[in-house]
Amino acid sequence: MKVTLFSFAKKDNSTARPTMSSGTEYDCYLKDGTSVVDPVIVLDLPSKTSFTKYTYAYIQEFGRYYFVRDMTADGLLWDVSLVCDVLATYKSEIGNSNLYVLRSSYTYDGDIIDNYYPLGVTHTNNRTTADNPLVANGSNAYANVNGGCFILGIVGATGVVYSANAVYGSIHYFAFNRSNLMTLVSKLLDNNIWNGVLDSDDMSIELQKSIVDPMQFIKSCIWVPVPYSEMTGTEFTTIWAFGIQFSGITCKEVSQNPPHKLFNTTLTTPKHPLAASRGVYMNCEPFSRYQLWYPPFGLFDLDTTAMCSGTQITCQADIDLISGAGKLSVAGEGDGKYLVKTKSQVGVPIQLSQVSYDYVGTATGMIGGALGMIGSAISGNLAGAAMSGLGMIGTATDAMRPTVSSIGGNGGYSDLSGRITLLAQFYHMPEEDNAHAGRPLCQNKTLSTIPGYQKIMDGDVAINGTAGEQAAIKAYLEGGYFYE
Repeated sequence: MKVTLFSFAKKDNSTARPTMSSGTEYDCYLKDGTSVVDPVIVLDLPSKTSFTKYTYAYIQEFGRYYFVRDMTADGLLWDVSLVCDVLATYKSEIGNSNLYVLRSSYTYDGDIIDNYYPLGVTHTNNRTTADNPLVANGSNAYANVNGGCFILGIVGATGVVYSANAVYGSIHYFAFNRSNLMTLVSKLLDNNIWNGVLDSDDMSIELQKSIVDPMQFIKSCIWVPVPYSEMTGTEFTTIWAFGIQFSGITCKEVSQNPPHKLFNTTLTTPKHPLAASRGVYMNCEPFSRYQLWYPPFGLFDLDTTAMCSGTQITCQADIDLISGAGKLSVAGEGDGKYLVKTKSQVGVPIQLSQVSYDYVGTATGMIGGALGMIGSAISGNLAGAAMSGLGMIGTATDAMRPTVSSIGGNGGYSDLSGRITLLAQFYHMPEEDNAHAGRPLCQNKTLSTIPGYQKIMDGDVAINGTAGEQAAIKAYLEGGYFYE
C-alpha cells in the first residue's frame, strides 16, 4: 500500500488540501487491528530515516486525507498514527452543498445586527440643527412678537361682505399685526368712537362702558408664529363691528379653509462612523441612539429601526390659526413610518380686557382650562402671556430604549425658542476579526462560492463516509470552519 506524506501546515477546521506534487510517496502496510478512519501505518525502510518533518498524509486506497497524530520509531520501523481530516477528505461534497450560512467572512448582510462583539460605554455625540419655523423672526432666540400676527375672533362683524371661510358660527376671524391691533384697542377705548352709539343723556359713556365692556365683542385673541405677510385672506382697512365703523385699521380675513398653517423642516440624519464598513445595523440601537428636540413640542427618542437606512427625517408642524393648537408629525424615509406624532399649544392666548376670557372651544380642551394671564393690550403689553401648569403631554413613537418623555408647551413665548436639533450618540465598538469570525449573512449559499470562514446553521452534508465522519463534519460546520 502507498502513502504520501507532506510537510503541510493547516488549521484543524479547514478544508485546505496540499498539492500532491509537494508530498513524498512511501510503501507502507497497516498495523494489525487498526481502522480506516484513524489508521496506524508501518513504514519498513532499508535505512534509518527521520519522518518528524511530516505532519500530513494521504492514502489513495482509502481516499482520505489524514493528520499525523504521532510517530514512533523502532529501529528501521516507524509506526505512524493518523487521524482522518474529514473537512479535506470531503471538501468536494461540502463545497457542492447548498446550506444556510449564518456567518461568512467573504460576504455579509449589513441589515442584520451583529451582537458578536461587546458594546462599550464610550460614545461620540453629533448634532444636526435647523432653523425653527415657529420662531417667527427666523432667529434661534426667543420668538419676536412683531414677527407673528394676532388672530382675533370678533362677534357681530357686519356692514361689509366678508368671506364665508372667515366665519365660524357668529364669529369672524381676522389677522392683525401688532401695530394695527394696538390701533384697534385704542379705538375701542376712545370715547369719541361711541358717540351716537351710547346715549350720554341717561348716564355717562364711561359708566355705560363699565357695564357694556366694548372689548367683550372680541371673543378671542391668539398670537401665532405666522408672519402677517403670509396670511392669504382679503385685506381690509375698515372694519364694521357691532354697528360701528372702525377705519384706519389694516387687517386680513383668516379665510384659509381649514384655518391652519403648515411648517415643513427636513434634517439630515447623521450615521454611525462604522456603518459604511460593518453595515447599516450600526445606525440602530444599541449602537446608535437618536433624539429630536423641537420647541415647543418637546424632546423625543426616535425609533432607530425606522430610520437606520434613510438619510433624512421630515418634521411637519400644523398650527390651528383659531385656537393656536399645534400638531407635530415626524417621519423617516422609505416606509413613511411616523417617528413622532404629538400635540402642543403653540399659539399664545392674549388677554385684552379684565372680563372673563373665552379660550374658544378646542383651545380649552387642549391646554386644560383657562390660563392665568398677566399684562394687557391696554397698556401695550401684548406679549404678557404667563405660563401656568403643564400643557399637553406629547407621545412619541416608542423607541427601542426610550429614556425621556415629551412635554408640550402651554402657549408661552418662552416655549418658542431654540433651533430644531437632532441629537445622535454613536457608541464605540472594539476592533472586529472578520477573517476568523465573519459577519452575519443568513442566506442559503453553495458553500464553494463563499470561501473563507463560514458558520452553518444545519451542517448535515451527504457523504459516502462513516457515521462518525458525518457527525464530525456537522460539528465543524456548525461550530465555524474555513472553506479553503
